[in-house]
Amino acid sequence: MEPDTRQKDQSGPIRYPAKIQPKPPTAFRVAAELIAPGCGCRRLVPLFQGRVPHHRIADWLSGYSPTPQWAIDLLRQHVEQDAAAKIRAIDQIKTGQGSAKAGAYALARWRASRR
Repeated sequence: MEPDTRQKDQSGPIRYPAKIQPKPPTAFRVAAELIAPGCGCRRLVPLFQGRVPHHRIADWLSGYSPTPQWAIDLLRQHVEQDAAAKIRAIDQIKTGQGSAKAGAYALARWRASRR
């Protein structure tokens, strides 16, 4: 049996391309994340009142096609309504002094148990 006299490949290790950096999110995607975090295009269809199919929303999310003004207006309206509802909920919180005496009593009792 003859020895193997073939030359080995001297090109070195296989070089893979560097990791591809993802594109920054589009403004539409940022706004959609404010409305529904982790949302997909199918979850946004009811927001647009069925006026647009899910694949068009996917195009807007990716930046493939520009977002029409009516869609931007619907997003703005939804965010404003949501913010108003949250502000109303905060305004309904009743103010009070709380029970500082109970907290002080519990702290004193705990300190006494450590001695």
